[in-house]
Amino acid sequence: MNDAAVDHAIAVLERHRATGRPLGSPLLGTGVVDELEHALRQRLRVPHVVAVSSGTAAMEAALWALGIGPGDEVIQAAYDWPATAETVRRLGADPVLVDVGISGHIDVDAVAAAIGTRTAAVVATHLDGLPANVPALRSLCDRAGVALVEDAAQALGATVDGRPVGSWGDVAVLSFSPGKPVDAGGGGAVATSRRDLFDGVLVAGQHPARLLREGLVGARCPGSNHRIDAVTALLALDGLSRLDQWLAAQEVAAANLAASVASLSPEGQAPRLGAGVTAAWYRWRLVLPTDPATALALVQRLALGGIEARPPDPSFHLVPDDARWPGAGRVGSCSVLLRQVQPGAPAAQLERAPMAPISAVH
Repeated sequence: MNDAAVDHAIAVLERHRATGRPLGSPLLGTGVVDELEHALRQRLRVPHVVAVSSGTAAMEAALWALGIGPGDEVIQAAYDWPATAETVRRLGADPVLVDVGISGHIDVDAVAAAIGTRTAAVVATHLDGLPANVPALRSLCDRAGVALVEDAAQALGATVDGRPVGSWGDVAVLSFSPGKPVDAGGGGAVATSRRDLFDGVLVAGQHPARLLREGLVGARCPGSNHRIDAVTALLALDGLSRLDQWLAAQEVAAANLAASVASLSPEGQAPRLGAGVTAAWYRWRLVLPTDPATALALVQRLALGGIEARPPDPSFHLVPDDARWPGAGRVGSCSVLLRQVQPGAPAAQLERAPMAPISAVH
């Protein structure tokens, strides 16, 4: 947390103190926790939201509420943050990795081929703030009778056919960690339209006092603590109030990058949005040609044009150099994340998370 973030957090706390309103109790889910959950319900247009301590806690609570456990399989992208697969394993289930397209999003046909008698859920990650093909995945999961989990950690504010990302699945998980569209330094949330899953998420990690307040008398709890703290909830609420401003700035930055890349490196695979889709533009990813010399020349041209290219976090690449997932291999080893660094470039910084210096393209 840098000095600017600390100063902002202090200012938010001071503004709240000036209102004279108490922060409330995270144990009960009152005060700013209740305000945050209400604001997220309005934003996502869903009836139920539970604020939690992190995006990983949100995934654990969501999968637990779905009853995921030993004997179950959960389908997810082979190019994804490892916490999802590890959460599935902690619950005793088996992650099933399927390939991704050139955008890094889970391939719908690969999901269809992987669904079997043990499949309990499909996790669709909205990578880089760009929505996955949730209409097709929703239809597929409905036909197969399995749950759809949206990982919207990077995509709060994105929409598909006018419907918010995070409202298409049986359940969705959000993150408010550093660099996310809503940055509170930590925290997360679970959103759902199903009352049974809302109850399950509460039981999975909220305090018994809140369970009683929500009418869940006699619920058997697994003993986890997923509660968000009041200060983080307040910072997330402030970030949510500024989300539209952030999205507008990211849209401008993305358009500038798209125009620059089109003129400097037309041979790269730039992100594309389908009809009726809006993005949160958490990151701007360019997939490079597979030939190392061509790719390196492209990166050098970008640098001369004032665009910095750095490799993505290697943690996302769950299956390096495995022929079963060629799409994940291509995205993991041949993509770079871009931002404009020349004087006068848009202020919005599309890649705000720290990345390792680029030493080689592949």
